[in-house]
Amino acid sequence: MIATSLCSSWQSVIRAAAFRSAVSLRILVLSLVIAVVPLSYKVLYILVQPRTVLVETDSDVLFWWVLYRLLFYGSYATIQRMTARTHDVAAATVLLLAVLANPPESLRLSTLLLAILANQVGGITPDIDQPTAPLWRNLPEGHVIGKVFGKMLGGHRFISHSLIGMALFGWLSYLLLHALQPIMPHVDIQLVWYAFLLGYGSHIVMDMLTKEGVPLLLPFTFKFGVPPAKALRITTGTWVETAVVLPVLVICGGWLCWSHANELVGLLHRVIT
Repeated sequence: MIATSLCSSWQSVIRAAAFRSAVSLRILVLSLVIAVVPLSYKVLYILVQPRTVLVETDSDVLFWWVLYRLLFYGSYATIQRMTARTHDVAAATVLLLAVLANPPESLRLSTLLLAILANQVGGITPDIDQPTAPLWRNLPEGHVIGKVFGKMLGGHRFISHSLIGMALFGWLSYLLLHALQPIMPHVDIQLVWYAFLLGYGSHIVMDMLTKEGVPLLLPFTFKFGVPPAKALRITTGTWVETAVVLPVLVICGGWLCWSHANELVGLLHRVIT
């Protein structure tokens, strides 16, 4: 009886490990595809019309994109999956709105890729105040670093979920981007920084829709939420977020792409040529 129980337990452990390995492999393959496809398209275009394309260091972006996908998404398949996806889609939708409202006159592919990357990083940065954040889970002894970092930020949904926190991380990201400018001379750092701030702000706004709210105006600890009545807000990770909020964001993003297809195609053409 005991042997049978132990055997069943080990089988469960093995199945769980196999599932996590399979998920990790799929994430790795997806990361490489997402990183390589845009670059391959650019290379193909260069081969077809070599005289009309500006030579730039777009290939350098591959490293940063894959690193981001691996560090920040390695744990999303099993931990807070829909919450993470909601923030991803919200950040991308806000970025799309900003681009349509104020389209750049010219845009290099390297700037476009890094702006999308920065936008997605900004969309999950506020949650690094908890040890279970994907970044900490994918670093050696990251849970220890995450606990220390979380205490420095006052715990979950405190400094990093306020306007002070947004200003702090915005300033740090600004310094980081300018420090990296020498190795990315063709990238428009200002646009990349704006994309990061849009992602960060979208995270705070989305968290205001939850019952927990956010301490928007620290050092005042009052937590703001939308709508003001707490009972009307959603609970993180429930079916309302999964079946209502996330689909609405996806539909809004799809409608924006469909209704402004000509503008987006024109922007993409300027990026490529």
